[in-house]
Amino acid sequence: MPLVDLSELKAEFSLPIARLNAAIALLGGRYKPVTNEHMHRDAWTRHLRQRLPETIERLRERASGTFDRREPLTAYAAARDDALEIPPDPAWYTTYDELPDAVMDAHIEQWIAARLPVDVAEAPLSLTLTDSRATNGARLREFLTKFSPVLAAWVRAPGATTTAEIRLAWANPEATCDACTAQARDGGWLDFRPLDEEAIASWLTVDGLWPVGRAASADLATWGLSPDSIASSEERAKAERAEQRRRRTQVEFAGVTMSALSDGYANLVAAVAAIADQAPALEHVSPNDATLEPMDLPKPGGGSSGGSNRGAPKLAESGMSDEQKLAVGLIGELWAREWLRRRHRLEIVDENIWVSRYRDAVLNTSGGSDSCGYDFIVATKSRTYYYEVKASTGDPLRFEMGPTEIVAAQRYRADREHRYRILYLAFVSDPARMTPKLLANPFSAKAARKFRVVGKGSVVYEFDPTQ
Repeated sequence: MPLVDLSELKAEFSLPIARLNAAIALLGGRYKPVTNEHMHRDAWTRHLRQRLPETIERLRERASGTFDRREPLTAYAAARDDALEIPPDPAWYTTYDELPDAVMDAHIEQWIAARLPVDVAEAPLSLTLTDSRATNGARLREFLTKFSPVLAAWVRAPGATTTAEIRLAWANPEATCDACTAQARDGGWLDFRPLDEEAIASWLTVDGLWPVGRAASADLATWGLSPDSIASSEERAKAERAEQRRRRTQVEFAGVTMSALSDGYANLVAAVAAIADQAPALEHVSPNDATLEPMDLPKPGGGSSGGSNRGAPKLAESGMSDEQKLAVGLIGELWAREWLRRRHRLEIVDENIWVSRYRDAVLNTSGGSDSCGYDFIVATKSRTYYYEVKASTGDPLRFEMGPTEIVAAQRYRADREHRYRILYLAFVSDPARMTPKLLANPFSAKAARKFRVVGKGSVVYEFDPTQ
């Protein structure tokens, strides 16, 4: 059988790509070089993700002097957020049959050197990135809890001279926590050393969220305030919060009523972490996809008939507020984190793996996004796994997919080196009943006739597990 192109010639005779392309070049442009672009882009993307912790550590070290001088960390934050977007070297495509780790590591080092000048502090960093963010995230919350009432009263006080940005940041104590925490994550100053109150106030000043020259003092006289002005301000703030929280702002977890608002997420994180090891479903985690019964196609006219002929159960979240739905989603991803740790034998699930927006609230990172089409990504040497989490306080045996999720699932429908999976989690608010099911990519050949589209508008898939 005749060879169709030069790529087949290379494969047939096991020719090194560099030697083959050197010979092609001697032919004076008659043939295009053979390229391994697709394979090397895949390998590079996986390598970047595997090396991300080391890359961020190198960036932290180079910016530690800037941090210690309390100068803006703009260059560090931008490089940190771009660390998974480093472009590959196009020369690799026509030079290497297998892309060496040493070559990729050297390319990362060159990128780091070009993006961030060396500004290493005299004293080494004592905490890891994860520990620094955890410590400083907690200290920042304590700081904001302590000073929010004072600053809220001060910006409302007659004659207070300050900027519109500071008034907006502190006028609503509930919004203060979100605004200041987001600024701290984005600005990068949670990433280095333990922060005390003076340091936090200094960094908020850098960000334009703390009055210039004002010390971190809770002494009311320092701010020209009295206990009555604080009480009056607090009453107004309480009335505002009461109106905002009047409707459904709580969720149940492990029999305890907890806040579903974003400022209560830390308590949800702690609650799941405290009980995760006691969840029966996490004692033995299977890497295998759940076995599903075949599903009949929907009947004409909108009716449906499933493999078990059961009526469609009502979604437990259908009557929830947006805040409650978001809190349930967070609980689901916290369970997913525990499941992934056991499934892939991971020490930690950090920003290298957790990509959704919830991770920013849990890990004190920035840049988490819900536009990827999946919530977690795990890169091994040979495969990349993409996990989209679908959580419910009940067990509806169905899930909804948004446009970005459908696009990602379709992109990886071949189900070979890229494996897209739905991690379906039932009864997430009850650790004793919480049940994970790993579901195949709905667009893969493996999942043919295992799911059925139900409902209108967004795509909702129904399934029927074997007993």
